[in-house]
Amino acid sequence: MASLIRARAAAEEVALAAAERSAASLQAASDAQDKAERAEAAAAAATATAATEAAAAAELRQAIAVLSQENEKLSAKAAKDKEKLANARETVKVARAEGKELRDELEKLKEVIACL
Repeated sequence: MASLIRARAAAEEVALAAAERSAASLQAASDAQDKAERAEAAAAAATATAATEAAAAAELRQAIAVLSQENEKLSAKAAKDKEKLANARETVKVARAEGKELRDELEKLKEVIACL
C-alpha cells in the first residue's frame, strides 16, 4: 500500500509537472501571439505612413512641375522686359544726344539772329 501511495504521489507529481509545462507553453504561445499582433499593427501603421508620404511626395512633384512652368514663363517675360529696357535706354541716349545737338544749333541760331 505504501508503494501504491508513492506511485500515486509520483504520478501526481508527473501530472503536475506536465500541467506546469503545458501552462508555460500556453503562456509562451499567448505572448508570441501578442507580439505578432503588435508587429502586425506596427506594419499596418508603417504602411499607412508610407502611403501618406508617397501621396505627399506626388503632390510635391506636381507642385514642382507647376512652379517650373511658371518659372519658365516668368523667365521668358523677364528676358523680354530686359530687352525692352535696353532698347529704352538706347532711345533715351539717342534722344539726349539729339537734344544736345538741337540746343547747340539753337544757340548758333540765336547768335545769328542777334547779329542781324
